[in-house]
Amino acid sequence: MIKEVMKESRDEFIGHLYLLASDNPDAKDGQVELRRGFKARMPWECDDMRFHIHVIKYTPGLTHEQRKPFYMVASLFSLKPVMNDDKQDMGKTVASISKMSRSMRDRFMALLSARGDESLYRGLRNIIGFLISSGARIDWKTLLYHLSQWDNPDRWVQRTWAESFAKYGGI
Repeated sequence: MIKEVMKESRDEFIGHLYLLASDNPDAKDGQVELRRGFKARMPWECDDMRFHIHVIKYTPGLTHEQRKPFYMVASLFSLKPVMNDDKQDMGKTVASISKMSRSMRDRFMALLSARGDESLYRGLRNIIGFLISSGARIDWKTLLYHLSQWDNPDRWVQRTWAESFAKYGGI
């Protein structure tokens, strides 16, 4: 049951973010509200409830821990609210940047090893900021799903990202 609720929540939430990325004049306020989450140390610690409303509205019945990936994506989406449905994981996205520095590869490897929400979010902020400034497009829907599975004991998300990174030239 919770799996279906989470999938439905993810789909509706990403739809909401894409609506905020539209040219609709009402969407501009929402974009500003999402940026407030990015400015906080951790997005779920943001003092401004206008940011929280964007997550809470689409995650009824989820625990605070289950909402954290939604907070992460909402705050990171605010960097460059662009729609993308390429269905690619972060490993492929990072590998697609043609002139990647050794430093960026090291940061990506550190991200794959991240344990705990704070180190994961700090690593994502760094990587996604770089990707966006390089013109890469983020598949927000896949990212949200993967973040919701980050702590899976199999670490299948991290392995998937590593495999894509290697396959598409990141190594």
